[in-house]
Amino acid sequence: MADKSEFENMSWFQRATDKSMPTTEANETVRTASFDLEDGTIVLVPTIRMVEGKLIEVEDPVEEALKNKDFLTGFKNHEEATNFSQMISKLIDMKRNENKALTND
Repeated sequence: MADKSEFENMSWFQRATDKSMPTTEANETVRTASFDLEDGTIVLVPTIRMVEGKLIEVEDPVEEALKNKDFLTGFKNHEEATNFSQMISKLIDMKRNENKALTND
């Protein structure tokens, strides 16, 4: 578990920013969703995981995130979590393109 401010430390974020990693057919490197835990905490979890070299949609993303301790917290509501997820997606895209530009020079 990590506060949203520590998202760059998440292995799924680091994988997603690596241009050498595969994408889904929809050109996604990661997809996240927010959920409520039993205690009322809103968590943002990855719903796509790397399994045996392929990105797959996990059956129970909350359970997987709890098991791996790689979910984000600190959201006041689901709208904030969604906005944060969109910011992460934009940053991943920027980093993948930046990394690509650096290797093409």
